[in-house]
Amino acid sequence: MCGSKGTKMPRGDKQQILMYPFKYPRKEEQKAIAATLSCLDDKIELNNRINNRNLALLFQIQLFNFNMQTKIHTNSIIVS
Repeated sequence: MCGSKGTKMPRGDKQQILMYPFKYPRKEEQKAIAATLSCLDDKIELNNRINNRNLALLFQIQLFNFNMQTKIHTNSIIVS
């Protein structure tokens, strides 16, 4: 490998990597990419809020079911 260093595992040379030509997308394309990523961020945030709400509801349902089961078992015990 030309430009690599290291004996067992070759590593790229930082100076060669910095000299590598890279073409940036046009401004319009960058803006379109940024808009798409922003929409994805918004969707992820919305999904996180929905997931948190669903977890809270699930916890309330489980707590309600546990309380109902406790009442059923308590009421069926005969105390003398």
